Amino acid sequence: MREQAGQIMRHRRRYYVRYWERRVVNGILVRKRVNHYLGPVTPGKRIPADIKKAAEEHMAAIMKGVITLVRI
Repeated sequence: MREQAGQIMRHRRRYYVRYWERRVVNGILVRKRVNHYLGPVTPGKRIPADIKKAAEEHMAAIMKGVITLVRI
């Protein structure tokens, strides 16, 4: 899998990291856009350091190359 850093985004009052993930759905390998919750929005315009660190840790775990099996 290609190295990716993810994109930290703000939606309503929460921070999320957004990235692509490969999944097996009904025996077919597909790419899905995934959002992962990082924490609540705090006052200020910049993204807090703890949110950035949480995003980096989550993406490091994702980049280990685990493919999720999803059966629908």
